[in-house]
Amino acid sequence: MAHHLRIARTPSRLPGWSHWPERLGHWLTVWLDWLERRRQRRQLLQLSDEMLKDIGLSRADAMRAAGGWWRADQRRGQGD
Repeated sequence: MAHHLRIARTPSRLPGWSHWPERLGHWLTVWLDWLERRRQRRQLLQLSDEMLKDIGLSRADAMRAAGGWWRADQRRGQGD
């Protein structure tokens, strides 16, 4: 009588789990990009009105740019 050894399936051998390191890397990159944009938006708000004018922006422009992605989506529907 032959004995068969059953090997438990590891998560990496389960369907859909083989690419989890790539997916994790992708989402980590997305998150880090978001953090960088957030930092830049906050810095934009710290500029004086004169500095904003030097780069061709008004305080209102900076406030719109420093808004969030949800505000950008709302503006997109209004013809911006």
